[in-house]
Amino acid sequence: MKRNLFNEIMEGFQSLTKQQKSKEMTEKKQKPKIGISFDLSKVNIDDLFEIERLLLKNGISFDTGAGMGHRDWEWDWSLKGPVKVTVRD
Repeated sequence: MKRNLFNEIMEGFQSLTKQQKSKEMTEKKQKPKIGISFDLSKVNIDDLFEIERLLLKNGISFDTGAGMGHRDWEWDWSLKGPVKVTVRD
């Protein structure tokens, strides 16, 4: 009897976990996907780091990357904090 109850609880937990993951994926897909790429031959990377530091200090974070002479900001599902990105036509 205890084993059946345990199995039911575990199945319910797995179902809730799947629903949460599905919800998270839906939310990720609904957010705008904006990539900003800075040409480091024209923009000072230390200035970009300072801007990123100030944004983070104010609770705004997002994925960043660098390579091939560029610094990239990804304003997609990773964008967190008191900010909203709106794409207008």
